[in-house]
Amino acid sequence: MIYTPPKVPCGERSGYPCQRLVSLLSPHCGDRRHFPGANGGRPVARNRPRKIGLTVAEDYDLIEDDFPDLDPVTFDARRVWVTRPALDAWGRHHRLLQARIRLALTRGGYWRTADGGHLLEIGRHQLELSADGRYCVGYVLLPVPPPPPCGSPIDELRAPQWDLAAVALSPHAVRQFAGRHRVDEDTAADELFDLLDDAAARGKRFRFASGEHALAVDGFTITLAPDGATVVRYATVHAERTPSDVRDKVPSRYGRKHRRSPARWAAWMAERDAAVCAVQPEEWVSTGQIAGCFSPDRARITAGVVPHDQAGRAAEVRAIRERLRRAASAGRWSAGPDGCHFLAHDGRAWTVSPNGHAVLSCAPAWCPSAASGYHPGEPAEGGSGGDAAARAAGP
Repeated sequence: MIYTPPKVPCGERSGYPCQRLVSLLSPHCGDRRHFPGANGGRPVARNRPRKIGLTVAEDYDLIEDDFPDLDPVTFDARRVWVTRPALDAWGRHHRLLQARIRLALTRGGYWRTADGGHLLEIGRHQLELSADGRYCVGYVLLPVPPPPPCGSPIDELRAPQWDLAAVALSPHAVRQFAGRHRVDEDTAADELFDLLDDAAARGKRFRFASGEHALAVDGFTITLAPDGATVVRYATVHAERTPSDVRDKVPSRYGRKHRRSPARWAAWMAERDAAVCAVQPEEWVSTGQIAGCFSPDRARITAGVVPHDQAGRAAEVRAIRERLRRAASAGRWSAGPDGCHFLAHDGRAWTVSPNGHAVLSCAPAWCPSAASGYHPGEPAEGGSGGDAAARAAGP
């Protein structure tokens, strides 16, 4: 039996008198105004019953997943075509809307619509993209969600005036987490309660001028109502990782906060070599046309020519590219196995990938000090400060 995401009545999430069933993965019930927390909604408690998924036969709005989710790392918002209705609703230059799409994809919420489209949110700005991600077909400025009912304010989030076990989650905070990390609302509630316990145990506490309280830990911040009974907002500086990912030390795809270990660096470079060498037959270039497609300055020099962990590799690559320029202008091309090409010049044969994007090997093998002027013990250009000091000190 195949199950789909659980569904609940829209009124429990949005606070409006709407009994339409809506999936926990859907941004709304079909009416954009009925997003979770739009009119209050029912708070989510710790001892809530888990939702039961409906079978495929009972589900009537399965997402048409012919297109994958948008990847915030590789998606280029500058290529999105803004349709006239979306541009009229936006009321400003289309470049600003494309920038908003990019910001929403990396720092806002993301959902899939029932027809396979992509729904993005950043703040109150909601944008809808077509299923293939090429067109922005809608823009809406959402209303401000009303604050949840609040009792008597408390001075700080500490016992006995604050009961951690009784804290509930507002539907708006659950929606923020679910959209930011692309999970269903049940998973979002579980993560938020775990984050609340962790932040209460070892996080920072502060209070806003409005009377609201906040707990922050590991780059995650949750804001509570002045009475400390409800989580009203969620925010994070992490692009994709959830609190459990950070606790489990899952590496981020963004930035380079931590230096890669030699083993991870070698594995990463090997993946890049494999990716540039994996050429489909329909992308192969014939031997007669390879001279016009091969660029010595842009082709990737793989580990088959010079190992990635070799000292002075940058100097070696510069010397190799100079050799390739001379070979490309005066050498002779010939066909090789598996669609590859041979470029022969000055007693050396270079093996080039079928599409001309990479240099795979050379024969005879490249000698480190053959043409680059590099000698063992001498650092390449751009060496460390210690290398520079050693050169200045002399022999």
